[in-house]
Amino acid sequence: MEEILTKIKEFRKKKGYSYETMAHELDTSAGAYRKIEMNQTKLTVERLFQIATILEAKVVDILGINPNNIYN
Repeated sequence: MEEILTKIKEFRKKKGYSYETMAHELDTSAGAYRKIEMNQTKLTVERLFQIATILEAKVVDILGINPNNIYN
């Protein structure tokens, strides 16, 4: 989970977004958003997709999944 949260933080910083910006886009408080990044609040799948949309990132990139790897 730490790796995913680190990626979210990296994407957020690349976009130049603050906790406040993310919180506003997610319709929550800055403190609540910060708790997600600090792993003090569980990141739901729904919230992950919302964050990816805001950051204009692919969920697979945030998750660190290589789509070229095929598992049988």
